[in-house]
Amino acid sequence: MYAVVVAPQRAEQVLAVVRELGDLVFCQAEKMDSGGIKSMFQSLARVAADTLVLDVDVGPGDDLVRAVKGYRIARPGVRIVLLVSDREPGDDTVAQLVGLGIYDIAAGKDDSDWAQLTGRILQAPPATFAQAARWHVSHDREQNGTSDRVVIERHPIGAVTISVAGAASGIGCTHTALAIASHIARSKYAAALLEFSSRRSLVYLVRALNMREGEIPGSYRVGNLHIFPIGPDVDNAELDRAFYKKLQQIRGKYKYIVVDLGELSNSKIADFSRSSLAVVVASAAPWRWNDLLSVLSLCGEQGNVGLVFAAPSEKSFKKLASEIGLKAGYLPYTPDPLKPDEAGEALQELLSEVLPDKVVEQKRSFLRFLKK
Repeated sequence: MYAVVVAPQRAEQVLAVVRELGDLVFCQAEKMDSGGIKSMFQSLARVAADTLVLDVDVGPGDDLVRAVKGYRIARPGVRIVLLVSDREPGDDTVAQLVGLGIYDIAAGKDDSDWAQLTGRILQAPPATFAQAARWHVSHDREQNGTSDRVVIERHPIGAVTISVAGAASGIGCTHTALAIASHIARSKYAAALLEFSSRRSLVYLVRALNMREGEIPGSYRVGNLHIFPIGPDVDNAELDRAFYKKLQQIRGKYKYIVVDLGELSNSKIADFSRSSLAVVVASAAPWRWNDLLSVLSLCGEQGNVGLVFAAPSEKSFKKLASEIGLKAGYLPYTPDPLKPDEAGEALQELLSEVLPDKVVEQKRSFLRFLKK
């Protein structure tokens, strides 16, 4: 059941998608003053909603933060999704709301497709602090201005999402996603592998290996690894719907969700960016460097992005690192991604920020493609 508090200019789009997803039990579509914000949240606290979609433009920032704080105390179990328009990391209101434990943030411009932005985030697993940290840490930097490093304890709460995308088609994205999911499963954690690619292959894999069916319809299981293929009968026009349906189906059932996105494109960058860890798989071959540069421009300064080269020769990898100056990892040749023993050390390093019980020291810059 959904409650929606939205600015008038976004009301039509947001309400349309919310009504498609479930029951609307509360709606306020207007800008309010201090008294209006307080009164509205008092009424909202008496409504039994599961999810609140909250537009930060509905009223004065300080009054909104105070009202949300009271609402969190009254309704601690409600998931809150923020709609943030034309604001940048460092915005004081958003930073304070993140400090209250609100990590689901749909950010865009005034002319963005808010139905799409809202729908995607509502159908995705609840976000973690790692995904919202850029809004909060930037605020901390403005306040303090002196510290260059921060220690973060990495013990994930809720589901951890890992998106794997290729710099080009046929570069080993599915192979890498399967190796990552298998490594997590072999580390004693329940992992789900989904595909969101127009070139689907997992259905052929589970058939070829004669995998046994899992407990959830349409799934296949190998130990702690659960694979959710999308069959070739699903038209590419229906791919989004099929993927999000499976995502809804497994919500709350797995500690780790690995998504094979296939070749990275503009249409997938939102899902890619919102992941706890976003992995770009690239080739170290000189004639594929243009693919790499194109996909890096899509990623921008994303703090959750990791770059890996799949099965490069040592010579090619060193040449690329020295000539382009990128900090990256590489995965050695792994003939069986279901038993990625050869890549165990490299996978452990790649996943170090999202596996439990890790404490890392991280620079405040959100650009991980650092010059050497």
